[in-house]
Amino acid sequence: MKTLYLDIAVHSDKDLLRNGLYAAAEPNHGRVLLLGYAFDDGNPEVINLMNGGTIPRNLLTALVDPKVIKVAYDARFLRVFLSGNLFGEAGMYLPAFTWYCL
Repeated sequence: MKTLYLDIAVHSDKDLLRNGLYAAAEPNHGRVLLLGYAFDDGNPEVINLMNGGTIPRNLLTALVDPKVIKVAYDARFLRVFLSGNLFGEAGMYLPAFTWYCL
């Protein structure tokens, strides 16, 4: 089983504390600026999504693969923001059952 380690930098025009995570991460309000990741013990990669970087196909596949364990400092936060950026639709989220917090 693979493990995928993730971290992000985000921006939202909605205040997270006042409006909550799901409102701040909606596609028309929040976006992922930088995405850092590493598979298992591999070298970390950083994607600058602000300057036209794109998420590679192998990473997209891993994000939706139930056999890949996703690990992040705040997994719920990361999962919700990434979902908004990947799906571009409020209410669409990556499945939570393979995500774990550090």
